[in-house]
Amino acid sequence: MGKASDAGWTAEEFADVDLGDKRLDARLITLCDRFSDSPESPINQACIDWAETKAAYRFFQNENVDGDEILAAHRRKTVRRANAH
Repeated sequence: MGKASDAGWTAEEFADVDLGDKRLDARLITLCDRFSDSPESPINQACIDWAETKAAYRFFQNENVDGDEILAAHRRKTVRRANAH
């Protein structure tokens, strides 16, 4: 997994996400980067190798990953951007 500074827009977008484990937060950023680079690709093609593909599936199956928290972080960032205008 790359550093957050290498992650591009997703590191900024999800900077304040809290999935209860910093590794999950980092995995979210990595996955969002991969999927935004190849939005039409299935998971196994968007990921760079088999290990990352397995990690993606583990992420999606992890009971600690809360879709509501991911969306809440995105909404907070959207509100901040809108308030700037």
